[in-house]
Amino acid sequence: MTGDAALAKACLFRGYELQNANLVGAYFEGHPDELPAWEEFMGAAEEHNVLENLGMSGAVGVPEPERPEELGTQARQFAYSSPPGDDGRAA
Repeated sequence: MTGDAALAKACLFRGYELQNANLVGAYFEGHPDELPAWEEFMGAAEEHNVLENLGMSGAVGVPEPERPEELGTQARQFAYSSPPGDDGRAA
């Protein structure tokens, strides 16, 4: 594609974000050995999307990462594992 591995990966990532089959396909034409890992990733992503559409989170039971000390002790404004509109505080 470009001869530059990092740029090629960036094109793959952007093609995935844009859902552009031509960009994704062009990457794998030059890197066919990476296709099995991509297909495994896509299968897992589809399964995750099914769970999300059912209102389940793939992150259930996974603790939230620790806040770096450099950021202080201020409470977080959001949490990835909370439902939309739930700020984590009791009503």
